[in-house]
Amino acid sequence: MPGASKAEPGALTRELAAILRAKIARDNVSVTNLAASVNVSRPQMSKLLSGQKQFDLELLDDICQALGLSFIDTLVEADAESTARKLG
Repeated sequence: MPGASKAEPGALTRELAAILRAKIARDNVSVTNLAASVNVSRPQMSKLLSGQKQFDLELLDDICQALGLSFIDTLVEADAESTARKLG
């Protein structure tokens, strides 16, 4: 739809970003190298990891694989955390 603005990323996106940032910090992963390994720009990866940009499922799967995370487990954890925050 022309002129339509995209929705702001929600709680699930923010939780996914937090999980990925934690894994990156634990494993001392270079964000630049991670971005290159999944074929996205460093700025785009930064937007994803800050929760400013919604994840494409294929890209999220690629990022999870690059970090050694289970795609499904990561989604389930993010869903549980975002639901808990809504209820809390």
